[in-house]
Amino acid sequence: MARRLRDAGETRFMSVLNAGIGGNQLTSSEMPLAGGMPPFLFGEAGSTRLAWDALTQPGATDLILHIGSNDLRVGVPGATVIEALQHVASQTRHTCRRVFGTTILPGGYPPTQVEQRSLVNTWLREQGRQWFDAIFDLATPLASSDDEAVLHPACDSGDGIHPNDEGYRRMAEAIEINALTGTPSRKA
Repeated sequence: MARRLRDAGETRFMSVLNAGIGGNQLTSSEMPLAGGMPPFLFGEAGSTRLAWDALTQPGATDLILHIGSNDLRVGVPGATVIEALQHVASQTRHTCRRVFGTTILPGGYPPTQVEQRSLVNTWLREQGRQWFDAIFDLATPLASSDDEAVLHPACDSGDGIHPNDEGYRRMAEAIEINALTGTPSRKA
C-alpha cells in the first residue's frame, strides 16, 4: 500500500500508519481461544484503541478500518460487529476527513460464523456507504474460487487465516487510492 501511495502521490507525500495488532478484536479485549498465548499480545479492543492508535496521530487524515474477523472467530454475532463498526465510523467523523470500511477476509471461521461473516460483508457492501465514505472489498480478491469463505491457496500464509505476501498485495490493490484525501485527484 505504501508503494502504491508513493507512486500515485506525484508531488504530494502520502504514507501509511498501520496500527494492527495480531489477534485483536473490535468489540472486546478478551481472547477466549488464545491457546495459551499471553493476553497482553492481543491488546485492548479496537474500539478502545481507536482514540490513541488513530485519532491522535499527527497529520492522519483518513482511516481505513479493517477489523472484525477475530470477533467472528470467537463467536461474536454479526449484528454486534455491524453495530461496533457503525459506532467507530460515527466516532471517527469528528477527527478524520474520510473514513473507509473494508470487508472481512475469508478463512478460519467456525461453520456457525461463516454465515455471520457473510451478514457483515453483505451489510458493508449494501449499506456501509451510509456510514463510511467508501467500502473497499478486500474479501473477494482473497477468496478461493471454490469457496468464498476460504482463503485462496495463492494468498494463504499456511494457516488458513492470515494472508501471505500475495494476499497483502491483493489487499493493497483493492484499495481505491483515488478516494483517499491525499491523492492529487482528491485534494482536501
